[in-house]
Amino acid sequence: MESALTPSWEEFAAWTPAQVAAWVAVRRFPRLGIYVPDGTRRLTLALTDETPGTPGFDQAALTLAEGLLRQQLQRCFASGLWGLVVPLFSRRVLSRGDEYCRHFVLPALQRLTGAEDWLAFYQEQGVRLRFYGTAGIESSPRWDEICSEMAAVQTATAHQTEHLLLIGVGGSPLLGEDAIALTGAAEPLERKVQALYGEPLPPADFVLIGGKMGGLGALPPLLCDGDTALYLMPVPGLLLSETGWRRILYDLLFQRRETEYRALSADERRALRELYQQGAGLIYGLGQPRWGLWLPQELYAAVTTAGKRTGRRGSE
Repeated sequence: MESALTPSWEEFAAWTPAQVAAWVAVRRFPRLGIYVPDGTRRLTLALTDETPGTPGFDQAALTLAEGLLRQQLQRCFASGLWGLVVPLFSRRVLSRGDEYCRHFVLPALQRLTGAEDWLAFYQEQGVRLRFYGTAGIESSPRWDEICSEMAAVQTATAHQTEHLLLIGVGGSPLLGEDAIALTGAAEPLERKVQALYGEPLPPADFVLIGGKMGGLGALPPLLCDGDTALYLMPVPGLLLSETGWRRILYDLLFQRRETEYRALSADERRALRELYQQGAGLIYGLGQPRWGLWLPQELYAAVTTAGKRTGRRGSE
């Protein structure tokens, strides 16, 4: 791609979704992404008056998460992205107890697999839906019904090929997080991917994680390589804005792909060295407690700065 064809950020921000999708389609990039929508409970705490640990809180969390997730999926697919991997409920999340599973996890999965608005969304967007990692829950009697519903919606959407949506539930102790250690380096990567996800997948072009750095633990195994771009948000990922998503696309399409290794002039080498030296102490993932929560350092700085502008004490 010639640099003369590279739009400025302001120009790209003004493109319509159809223009962005056309550009992505021609270049077939980005093709597959990983989106970790962690932080639902923290988001519900911020946006509702419900008390944590109550059925009302779980219902509010479900309503919020469902609406925001579909908004994010529509945004990604409208931009021309072919596939998205969404680690939704890990084994650690499913171990939070029967109350949490009954009031949040199971209703969420029932909505995704059987609600008319979700089924219509899959059809309208041409989405083929698959669930991965379920081997860890299929043997449990309490999951029988929802596993049957997962299988049914996978069959119902199997003919739709415009987009792929992979939702992670549970994680398998045999094929999930422990896949590499158990199968060994001699096992072809393609076969491992096929076994875990049910079909061959290319490496992910990007990963987006929001909120706490604990979201890194939800990364789907086997899909990230040295070319996978990592994007971190200091707030729950479900709050990703249209501008935020467009900035990710701009970085993927026009910033990272135009880099090249070449001989540097003395001035360029000195400038690069200074940038690296200045950034040697820049660490993402640091934070401080506030309101009983851990907040990333970048967000905490924004909160305290806003407090000073409005005359509030930043440490209140």
